[in-house]
Amino acid sequence: FWYSSKKPKIKSNDNTSDPRAKSLNHYLKIIKRTLTSAWLSIAVILFIVVALTMVAQGGTLVVDLFYNPFSIIYSCFIINHLAVICSHYPIYFSKHMKQDLEWKMDERYRFLGTGNILFVPNHNSTLKNEVNKVEVTKDEMVHVYRIIGILVYIAWIYSLLSVYCNFHNMASSFALIGSSLISVLLIWYLDFLSKRKEKLKKEIELELNSVLYDKEDINSVKEHLFKLPDFKKVKQFKYWLSLSIFLLLATFIYTWNYKWSTISFSLYLLTSTSCAISYIQFRSYRSILCMVYGVNAYNYFTPSSKGSDIIWRSFLIDSKSFLGNFSNNAFFIKMMRVSGYIVLATLILLFSYRASGLNPELWNHTNPIVVSLILLVVLYSGIALGFKHYFFYTQDFKELQEQKKCEVKHKNVKTYFWNQGKNEKLTYVKKEESSFWQPYYQKFMPMSVICIIAFGYYASLQGNQLHNLHAVTEFQDSIKNEVISLESYTNDFKARVGNLEGDNLYTISAAGGGLKSHIWTLLILDSLDHMGILEQALSMSGVSGGTIGIANFISIKNHFPIQDRTEKIKAIARMNLVSSEIHDFLTIDMLREHLPYRGAIGRDRTAYTMDRYAEQTGMSQEYQDKSCRAFWKHAYRNSENCIPALIFNSTEVGNGYGYACTVEKDIGFPGGKNILDIHMDQSLTYYDAASTSNRFPILSPTAQ
Repeated sequence: FWYSSKKPKIKSNDNTSDPRAKSLNHYLKIIKRTLTSAWLSIAVILFIVVALTMVAQGGTLVVDLFYNPFSIIYSCFIINHLAVICSHYPIYFSKHMKQDLEWKMDERYRFLGTGNILFVPNHNSTLKNEVNKVEVTKDEMVHVYRIIGILVYIAWIYSLLSVYCNFHNMASSFALIGSSLISVLLIWYLDFLSKRKEKLKKEIELELNSVLYDKEDINSVKEHLFKLPDFKKVKQFKYWLSLSIFLLLATFIYTWNYKWSTISFSLYLLTSTSCAISYIQFRSYRSILCMVYGVNAYNYFTPSSKGSDIIWRSFLIDSKSFLGNFSNNAFFIKMMRVSGYIVLATLILLFSYRASGLNPELWNHTNPIVVSLILLVVLYSGIALGFKHYFFYTQDFKELQEQKKCEVKHKNVKTYFWNQGKNEKLTYVKKEESSFWQPYYQKFMPMSVICIIAFGYYASLQGNQLHNLHAVTEFQDSIKNEVISLESYTNDFKARVGNLEGDNLYTISAAGGGLKSHIWTLLILDSLDHMGILEQALSMSGVSGGTIGIANFISIKNHFPIQDRTEKIKAIARMNLVSSEIHDFLTIDMLREHLPYRGAIGRDRTAYTMDRYAEQTGMSQEYQDKSCRAFWKHAYRNSENCIPALIFNSTEVGNGYGYACTVEKDIGFPGGKNILDIHMDQSLTYYDAASTSNRFPILSPTAQ
């Protein structure tokens, strides 16, 4: 076989001729295995679509991407990373594919029992698959997993198109039709390239077998390889990759100067589509990149191995170029690990700045979408890599070693004796070497996860003071009265409107809606103040984002002249506090939520947001520490009694509802309770009172 000049016949493993292979039952098995092994990847895709298209603030955050060019670059990087891991990690969760795999760990880069782990086919299970060809094959599942990676790009592209359509009042069906068309073309392209690669692999095997008379005839092999018709087409990957990088840089430069626009959006959409095509090229051609971009073959053959297989494996060894190295599974896993470290380092950097309180402006350049995707990658990677190490340490090392010794005795068994390269030393961890870490990953790690979940549940039931609002002293005596009575306010109002022309009187209500409502309320109140409407308004009432808009406007009006207000409102609109809230929700506050400690553990994420607003609106520390009614009285007198009374609608209190009113103790709202009347001379600060209207379950828990 090795030295015959006759080309061997390559037997096709394609079982599509069997009618059972394409039966409904066969496809149902594929769907079932996909749902059981790739459900986390599917959840990631659904999260992207729901968060950006169905959540009220999602569209606002997408537009904000184009006001932070560095977020454009990072979002593109992390979407590509997500596509790769969403198409790769499901292999670790597939119980059927785990039977076909043997796990190896790189002897280098090991730390506390962790390291670069990769898998190779299990030879015994390969024989079983050959007997029962109607079962779902590994190649079929890998193809499905690659489609899931494409769906990550489709979810991203659909979200971008949906936001653009909403922004320009276009029918949402355009986004659905456009993304559906792109998805069909991308999936067809993946199928087309997969078939081309299989054809090319067979041609390469035929060429190798026809020219390799002895082990030194490497140059002759190379000459034949580069003459193959489809061989040079693999280099298209390099061109698509270069195009993606060029488009990303063009998008970055354009958004730096012009922010959100049709052109910047189109550039980013083209970038995302180009990245999707590059992903398809990479996943389809990865195993043969080393042959296209240069290779040095090792003369490492085992006579007992099948010729076509061992020849193929012997040439996928050591590439001269960076791209070619990706054919090496160890290098591919290593680069995924490096990419993961970049994401983790970004999270640690953000966490460090947030915990230290330094450089809060860093958050203004970190889009909430980027923060959410970073946390998503870290969470998914942590789960997947935990399972990966568990499978590695729970495999039967003794059985694998015995199988390794017996393989050379069986000529009909495919073996994969191929070197990873001069610097790669991949081996099974010997039983005596893993005696320390193996029990931990087999028993202690699962038990640790269970204990952590149980402790977290117990601690959450105990509660702590994280969400407590701190009371401040409020003077109401005749010497130092910080509260304006309802009678005094109504008398001032009558005197004020009696001197105004016209009979119109107003009460202003600001609806909720998060960021949009907040900024909209600021702009409207500024316009109304210019028109003199506020002088004719008896009260201003708000909820959620409307309340924050009212609170910020009164503080701005009190601290800045009228000509500076517009710029200050724009500055607040550019503030990115959603990123810090999302980050805190899933990191620092998540930890503090589960501390069963009744003492002071700091202020929560909503309080941090309110402190930032106080700083931006010019409120001094003196009035940040005073009661809500004390600050409103100060602003009221500064405006010559020309601002309305404020009502912040809060959450449910007992059998009624809570509200914060800046005049007197009880103005008689049916079923209402003024939360500013805590006890005797105790009350809440201005922004703490406003925050109670902007707290909702899970993301911003109700204050106590």
